[in-house]
Amino acid sequence: MKGNEAKSLRRRILAVAAFCFFLFGVVLARGYQLQIYQGEELGARAERQLTKRISLPPIRGKIVDRNGVELATNREVSAVYAQPHKISDLDKTASQLAELLEEDKSKIKRKLLSKSSFVWLKRGIEAEAGKKISFFKIKGIGVISEKRRFYPNMELAGHLVGFAGIDSQGLEGIELKYNELIKGKPGYFIAERDALGRNIYPRGLNIKDSTSGGNVVLTIDKNIQHIAEREVGEALRKYKAKSGMALVMDPNTGEVLAMAVQPAFNPNFFRQSSPSMWRNRIVTDTFEPGSTFKIFLAATAIESGKVRPQDIFFCENGKFKLYKNTIHDSKEHGWLSVESILRVSSNIGAYKIAEKIGKSDYYRGIRGFGFGQKAGIDFPGERPGYIRAKKRISPIGFANLSFGQGLSVTAIQLVTAISAVANGGYVMKPYLVKKVVDDSGQTIFANFPTRVKRVISKETATAVTAILKRVISGEGTGVRAALEGYQVAGKTGTSQKFDNEMGEYSSDKHISSFIGYLPADDPKLAILVMLDEPKDSYYGGRVAAPVFKRIAEQALAWMQVAPKEGGRLMQAQLHPLSKSDVTGNEYSKSFAKNGDGKAIPDLRGLTLRETLVAMGDAPLRAEGNGVVLEQSPLPGELFSTKAGYSIRLSDRQQGGHAL
Repeated sequence: MKGNEAKSLRRRILAVAAFCFFLFGVVLARGYQLQIYQGEELGARAERQLTKRISLPPIRGKIVDRNGVELATNREVSAVYAQPHKISDLDKTASQLAELLEEDKSKIKRKLLSKSSFVWLKRGIEAEAGKKISFFKIKGIGVISEKRRFYPNMELAGHLVGFAGIDSQGLEGIELKYNELIKGKPGYFIAERDALGRNIYPRGLNIKDSTSGGNVVLTIDKNIQHIAEREVGEALRKYKAKSGMALVMDPNTGEVLAMAVQPAFNPNFFRQSSPSMWRNRIVTDTFEPGSTFKIFLAATAIESGKVRPQDIFFCENGKFKLYKNTIHDSKEHGWLSVESILRVSSNIGAYKIAEKIGKSDYYRGIRGFGFGQKAGIDFPGERPGYIRAKKRISPIGFANLSFGQGLSVTAIQLVTAISAVANGGYVMKPYLVKKVVDDSGQTIFANFPTRVKRVISKETATAVTAILKRVISGEGTGVRAALEGYQVAGKTGTSQKFDNEMGEYSSDKHISSFIGYLPADDPKLAILVMLDEPKDSYYGGRVAAPVFKRIAEQALAWMQVAPKEGGRLMQAQLHPLSKSDVTGNEYSKSFAKNGDGKAIPDLRGLTLRETLVAMGDAPLRAEGNGVVLEQSPLPGELFSTKAGYSIRLSDRQQGGHAL
């Protein structure tokens, strides 16, 4: 018996030992699985469960004009947050914060009663106010520093620059269009929390700062922008117009120098204005161009070879019946040349010209100038305008089309089209952003002057310019746009607005406009001025032409474009800023930190070897082979010898880009 009992005991001991070894093996295998095989994943999961990451908004890059003047920047503000579970005296804390934050106590108290482990109490308060709250060391209340978008020039260029929200997202304008390049990367700070999700210790030192986005350099000149906004604003008040706009462009490059829309709004307080006030009407709003469209009729007619400037047409003494409709002129005219038809703005004469060249050639011509399609400007919300399909244009519709009715255009389309006449025949792609650079000055994005197509010959452009110069002189409708010492080429426009409710053109609502370029034989500026529903007077020659003149004379003075015909360079009433104000800002001074800030020479047409000899050791980013077609910065602009420059080469002397 004793032997059997001993054997039984040994078996039980071995069984227990085997079971223990088995359990140990299971624990060991599980430990290996948790610590080695799944260790990284489980560690990350634990971190997510035990900590809470509080995002901080990124720091947006600056937006500056072509001279480096800041139009959008950032300033330091404070954000106040609460950890409700840490607050011991709810009523006292709410009272104290209500006074410090200038908020309603009940509103603060509702936030402090939140079951969330973290709540924002107020963001975007002045930095000094944040320091004051920190000084009181209120239990459960914290303050962190943030960057808030700030527009130092208030209303100036508000429709162009746009604005960003409190979360640092671009919402309108350039802020929206280039948001991905401007916005930067968000930072964060981390708070630990217990199993119930309550914060138990804010890891204040564990903060990852937000990083800055790219700085946008616009084509806009702040001073010309200011001039345009001021003059349109004064005209708006004088004529009690509904709205107004002015667009200034370099016709040789497509660079927009000013984009003024009135009434204005302050992007620092954009919520105080309605969304209808935010839109940039120059790219979003369409209208009938009226007699300004006769420019493109004349250009198409001459380019077709079917009409010469000296050809004459009978203008029916001011009244011409076409089927059941009658075309009227403001005055009675008999035989007029093409030049005189534009000079006196005869609608009947315009129809006679269009009739001679035919629907197909006229339609092809105006489409070639870019009407009925987007101009392609780098701005959100651009509309293409509207031209009825050729096969759907009736005889009456064709007549209307000849003098700018029955279609819709945008301001950017009109100025882009007239720039093609000014520069010798090339439609240029309009643009607002020259480049985007990082904080070290390195270019991360750049736009270049781009030729879209040749739409008319240089000879046609010269002939049309000669016609448009006559519009400004003598008995022309645009005589009030004339500048002493400068030749102006331009055209007035007065169009009736279509009343959708009545289904006919209004007798008392008009759009008054003037479009032109100067100096006529060597254009530096193309300018459009438009007033919507002016009162008392509505003819473009009376209302818009004088505004064109005032903008042009001040802009030319600022640009130091000297008169060639006995006039003197304007000195007075230029603008409230001097050139030292423009070039003395912090952004421009950054050139001194990164290099000598020299003006870059004109490299276009040089080979790569010639470029390297001319530029020395400055860093180069080159694309293509052959000779330089495009460069950034453009000729004459400041560049940093550390940041370097970019060129695009081509073995073609003529390409798709403007030189």
